[in-house]
Amino acid sequence: MDQVYSFHLVNGLFEPDAAQELFASLIEVKSHFHRSRISQEELLEEDVKASEKRILALEQNLREIQEMIRLARESGSRLDVETLVSIKIVQPLT
Repeated sequence: MDQVYSFHLVNGLFEPDAAQELFASLIEVKSHFHRSRISQEELLEEDVKASEKRILALEQNLREIQEMIRLARESGSRLDVETLVSIKIVQPLT
């Protein structure tokens, strides 16, 4: 089961405003996923901490992306965006 499946989730040139909307939405959905997990009562403390850490990392990613978008906007440039999602089926935990 070592096959890796890859998908281009986003691929193209974006105006700064479109890139801002795209990344803000993507990161919000991912943050919402982690906030929803945190609210589950059966979640282990280590999983809660991992989700909290991931939310902070996503917020940092968004700040960095917003800075790149600001620079593109100021220079009248577009952003060439490619996001690749790789998925691999792994053995279940025992």
